[in-house]
Amino acid sequence: MKLGKTDFHVGMRNLKTALAILFCLLLYQVIPGSASYACIAALIVMQSTLEESLEQARNRIAGIAIGGVFGALFSSANLLIRVSFLRILAVSLGVTLLIFLCNLLGKRGAIVMGCVTFLVIMLPDTPQNPWQYSLLCVIDNTIGTVVAVLVNLLIRPPKKSGQNLKSGP
Repeated sequence: MKLGKTDFHVGMRNLKTALAILFCLLLYQVIPGSASYACIAALIVMQSTLEESLEQARNRIAGIAIGGVFGALFSSANLLIRVSFLRILAVSLGVTLLIFLCNLLGKRGAIVMGCVTFLVIMLPDTPQNPWQYSLLCVIDNTIGTVVAVLVNLLIRPPKKSGQNLKSGP
């Protein structure tokens, strides 16, 4: 099998993803927070087109906001529950209610991110203030999301799908 010149190349989306992650890592050298959440957000939000990135960004921010509030509420209540089986049921109930709420609000695209955020808050290895952790999670994810959208916007923005490739009048 002979491989052509174009079989192995690093595409623009790949480079912009790496650049967005680099910016997040550099930014977290000077600000406190979780670079890992910001980098994961940047990875997920970077898409082939700016429109797709913006849609991912809207869904991600809505999901982390809803999941963060639900996670903090349920985690606070869960601290009062002493029976581990009831804590497990509370996690399942929270996911069910979160999915229901996202559907009710017409935010189907935010369901997965909302549930991931909820679970990250609900299933920590160490005890912590659930409201503070939720807020930090939302902030770190939002920073990564904004970085990805800005990189996609500023670095050789992709053409809109269906856009005429001719330039000029």
